[in-house]
Amino acid sequence: ELGHNNVLGNGQALQLHLLQAARCIALDGYGAASVEAAYLRAAALCSDAQDPTMRTRVELGLEACYAMRGDLARARALAEAAVHATDWQPHLRLALQARWAWINVVFHQGHLEQALAMADACLARYEPSLHQPRAVQDPAIMCLSYSAWGLFERGCAGQALERVQRLLALAQRLDHPFSHAVAHGFAASVRLFRGELSEGLAQAEEAVRRCSAGEFQAWLAHARVIRGRLWAAQGDARAGLAEMEAGLALWLDTGARITGATYLAFQAEACLMLGEPAEALGRLLQAHEIAQRHGEHYYEAELLRLQGWSRWLLRRGQTDVQEARALLQRSLALARAQGRLGFALRSALALGRLDAEHGEQDEAILRLEEALSAVPDHHGCADAREARQTLQVWHAMRRRTH
Repeated sequence: ELGHNNVLGNGQALQLHLLQAARCIALDGYGAASVEAAYLRAAALCSDAQDPTMRTRVELGLEACYAMRGDLARARALAEAAVHATDWQPHLRLALQARWAWINVVFHQGHLEQALAMADACLARYEPSLHQPRAVQDPAIMCLSYSAWGLFERGCAGQALERVQRLLALAQRLDHPFSHAVAHGFAASVRLFRGELSEGLAQAEEAVRRCSAGEFQAWLAHARVIRGRLWAAQGDARAGLAEMEAGLALWLDTGARITGATYLAFQAEACLMLGEPAEALGRLLQAHEIAQRHGEHYYEAELLRLQGWSRWLLRRGQTDVQEARALLQRSLALARAQGRLGFALRSALALGRLDAEHGEQDEAILRLEEALSAVPDHHGCADAREARQTLQVWHAMRRRTH
């Protein structure tokens, strides 16, 4: 253990515990037991610390640990306390860190608009001169990363790509190994969502390389999951599934539980590509249970959509498809309620295909046209192209039948 209070002063011992926590985050992952232990040792010394911001720093470290473990209620309480304890001035750097912590929690809880608004407020105040090279993560890097993902979910694929470009440019300017690793991993994610597979794979490979070089285990796990999903999308679903399974195993080894449901959803998509809807459904039910347990709702609409699609494939050709239709309807309603219009487009397309196959083309066309018109900034991504092509097919079929 770093520091001995009978030799070192409390202030010096506290700093050593914080340095140890930072190193453990980078090497073991935010949710690791070593991280919590280092921060708890630091917290025990905070009462004697002369710097009044020190307790906030320690609590933010614990918040990150609990968030990664999926204890979102506990993490949110710590994040909100940190936000209340910090004004934009005179401690701008700490205020940014506190607000990023809050963004992280509310994003995963499903509050997209609140998370995006706070991310924009942080980015408006951030200057690269605030970056601390010895820090584990930079708040602007994290805000850009999560808001890029969130903008795609909102249905703003163009803005998401612009934010990725800002993210990569900032990482290049900071020349900070951890920031580079995170930035390339999220760039790969957004490229995957947009359907830009070769560009996404290049970013994923770079993220794997940088994470491996820095031994950043948590973000290496993320990069491997995204790389596997891209392999599957490019036609090698079996290898992609194996890579995603390895990535999720590494993620769990770091103590992380958050986002595990999303990674299982990615695996389920590969199972569907392999023609294994029953296997896909099993993973999706597991993912849904995990998400509900943690109160993690940001990907819930997709979990419902994929469950509905899997159940439909299992019963395709049969007249009883009401369970599949109900899941797809829930997915669409939830995506709209959460402001995730990018996901609503996917749900409208899936529900429309089910309805069109059962002779309800008119309703399917109206629903998909409405979903597509709601996301004008999505026009350059694969989901929008697929929707437009599907509408052309449905219109042609309707003309023939009339």
